[in-house]
Amino acid sequence: MTKQATYCLFADEPVTFAKALRRCTAKGLCIVDLVQAMLGGELKTLKPSKKVTNFKDLFFNDADFRAFLYNEKLTIKWAVTIREASRMLGLNEEATRHLVHKGFLETISVPVDGRLRRQVSLDAIERFKATYISASCLAANKNTSARTMVAQLKELGTNPVTGPAIDGSRQYFFRRSATA
Repeated sequence: MTKQATYCLFADEPVTFAKALRRCTAKGLCIVDLVQAMLGGELKTLKPSKKVTNFKDLFFNDADFRAFLYNEKLTIKWAVTIREASRMLGLNEEATRHLVHKGFLETISVPVDGRLRRQVSLDAIERFKATYISASCLAANKNTSARTMVAQLKELGTNPVTGPAIDGSRQYFFRRSATA
């Protein structure tokens, strides 16, 4: 790859390889993304001499590098926004945010476009589905109302972990293990 680099003694505001890597990681990209762009020809590399043998001596034109960062869209395949998680769970966004706030649904901070964003991993969604079940889902299975289902389960000694009467959330949720 150093052989592909164009020899250029002077460049307008050069971006060193190390600086380029820092900017990429700040945007959520990694070294693999940078190297793939270099190999694919999206990002032209420059070198200060004809005898460059390692990456640390390579640099980029500032305008070209900014264009690369602007055009590079990071797609996270293992996490979704809270809005998307609510769709996947079949809940409204307010109910999902309450579950996040109360710690029932885990979120992680993911760098997106240079900023940390709260997202829900697909694993966290699966763990939530495996651990909790809504009263409305239980009621649908028994062909009754959610209110009736909550009352029946309370009579049997099974209390919901969250709900309107407990913490002001929109829906009642039970531990699956307690309802089996």
